[in-house]
Amino acid sequence: MTQGKDMTRRVALATVGTVGAGTLLAEFATGQQGDAKKDEGYKTIAELNLSEPIVSINGPFPTVLRGAKVGQLIQVQISFPISPPFPTSAKVEPDSDIFSVIGVYRTEGEIAILTPKPKQGAIGVGFLSVFVTAKKAGKGNFTVKVKLDGGTVKSVPFAFNIGNADK
Repeated sequence: MTQGKDMTRRVALATVGTVGAGTLLAEFATGQQGDAKKDEGYKTIAELNLSEPIVSINGPFPTVLRGAKVGQLIQVQISFPISPPFPTSAKVEPDSDIFSVIGVYRTEGEIAILTPKPKQGAIGVGFLSVFVTAKKAGKGNFTVKVKLDGGTVKSVPFAFNIGNADK
């Protein structure tokens, strides 16, 4: 991989993170207006929850109850093969008001948590990153419906147990 491609990939991944975090901070801006003058524009740093495992658009869909805390920006990823039909649009359908939907973004590669043992990269695989915020505690689900260029819609389910922020 050349340095130019590597740098482009880093910028693309950073942009997705910035967009998601920026949208999250905008969501909280109303409650922080009074604090901005007092603290010279500083805002609370939001917490990102990168929820694994990555789920394939073609299944199987793991029956994993994922964890998160109120106030976190949650990111889940959906992988898809780099062959037609390709994803063209998507929507996120929460089953309750536990989640606030930020959006779905195409990402250049797998977003991974650093571990002592390196992960092997996937060849021929694309990724969609889905961002939601956890608004309140409880169990909740959301389904990501991805429309492919052939008109087919794939539904990818995610289940969460949202705990209180202080626990």
